[in-house]
Amino acid sequence: MSILSIKDFNLYIREKQILHDISFDLNQGEVLGIAGESGSGKSLTALSILNLLPNYSRKNGFIYFDNKCISNFNDREMCKIRGKEISLIFQEPMTALNPLKTIKEQVAEPLMVHGNCSKKKSLDIATYYLAKVELPRNLIANNTYPHELSGGQQQRVLIAKSLVLKPRIIIADEPTTSLDVTTQKGILDLLKNLVNQNGISLLLITHDLAVLAQSADRVAIMKSGEILEIGDLKKIFKTKKHSYTRKLLDSVNYSPIKKDTASKKILLSVNSISTSYYNSRSLFFKKENTSKILNDISFKIYEGEILGVVGESGSGKSTLVKTILGLQNIEKGEILIKNRKVEANKFNDLKIRSMMQVVFQDPYGSFNPRHRIKRLIAEPFFLLNTIPTKKDIDEKVCLALEEVGLSPNDSNKFIHEFSGGQRQRIAIARALIIKPKLIILDEAVSSLDVTIKAQILDLLVELADKHTLTYLFVSHDLSVIQNIANRVIVIRKGEIVEEGKAKHVLSNPEDCYTKTLVEAIPTISKKLLNGGQIVK
Repeated sequence: MSILSIKDFNLYIREKQILHDISFDLNQGEVLGIAGESGSGKSLTALSILNLLPNYSRKNGFIYFDNKCISNFNDREMCKIRGKEISLIFQEPMTALNPLKTIKEQVAEPLMVHGNCSKKKSLDIATYYLAKVELPRNLIANNTYPHELSGGQQQRVLIAKSLVLKPRIIIADEPTTSLDVTTQKGILDLLKNLVNQNGISLLLITHDLAVLAQSADRVAIMKSGEILEIGDLKKIFKTKKHSYTRKLLDSVNYSPIKKDTASKKILLSVNSISTSYYNSRSLFFKKENTSKILNDISFKIYEGEILGVVGESGSGKSTLVKTILGLQNIEKGEILIKNRKVEANKFNDLKIRSMMQVVFQDPYGSFNPRHRIKRLIAEPFFLLNTIPTKKDIDEKVCLALEEVGLSPNDSNKFIHEFSGGQRQRIAIARALIIKPKLIILDEAVSSLDVTIKAQILDLLVELADKHTLTYLFVSHDLSVIQNIANRVIVIRKGEIVEEGKAKHVLSNPEDCYTKTLVEAIPTISKKLLNGGQIVK
């Protein structure tokens, strides 16, 4: 039985048409997945259902909820439906949660607004639902704020908030993007169990078809504001009628063709390093050691090698990156690059700093939006003893843009004029511009669509072969590491639990923790693509 039905729905933002004749049904107790790349219209379809659209938007068509047309409801009428009948889980939990309120207060808030509950009763119900989504008891009992939680825990808080009013439909907009594989599996299992136990209908929006393969009953494929095909997940994956569907499926667990260019020359040595984060109660108290983040870490990177670093959130991956870059003090041990010691806060040793460049997870946040692309890419030149002339810099910037698949004319644009994939290409161009010895990629493809991710991986492999580059590839996405890295180290709670050749370690893991990570990787089985059952 259909609980939500959209018929011939069109959406215009100013004069541009964004959604074209959208039609689909969501049945009671069903998981319907909507898949497509960024800009396909997935999120705007979800926002249209709840009428969370800008004032300058215009729509026509019909949206039926529980056999009642709600497409022309005003804001007051929609407020009776939002949260109470249809809940929305946003993609970015940290921006969706109020940093000034405790998590318990925020989960209780819908009850006080919609449920006519007292504050005490609302907090009691919030406690129950936070436990239901398996948040640790100590975090529930304490007056915990969002910034004190991991990404996965924040997402669980949003799920609890969406449940307190017992809605009939939950819309989950990219609920697992940028989460590590075990946290992602936990969130997906939780949502699936809620559907099975409570009869909730789930509209699951994602760009990753492997995620839908683990969760959805039916799937709709969207591109450029249109639904290209919709139907039973097994049938869609088997027939792959539309070329775009085939493109998305081919990009899942994409493996670029790479050469093993690793030499026997050691580029970087990490020798028994340990580091901790400190806390101070006030300006007048001594610093106290709160927790050890890295504990006796040792490994080597060889010239021309791609070394992968994997682990869950909080395992110490980002701290390791900061330490290698000289941004984090080392309590014990040493780091050597080309036999030169890396030391934190030693800003005068430009030679060491020019040997390393980094590509961050969020390219937009790592660029100054006020500067043009040519200035952003040219920033690393200040690390050189002899800075090239303006003419040479312009030529090198244009060459770097061409190498990453962009046009020299793009040098006069600003960063907001580019898509996510293009911004990541610009970040790679900036890292390449002074020909460093080591490029560190910190979750560089984790937030990209599967097709864009495949393009960036191809580009990285092509540049590595062309310039004999050495990469330290940090990621929680084990399928990416398995397909691009020569060797891999697995980090858990600041310690290396396993290392070796990437394909061997991630195909035949020996450590229990590595096995848990590998088992959590979302995949699309060959049997499913051939019309059979999902095999995990």
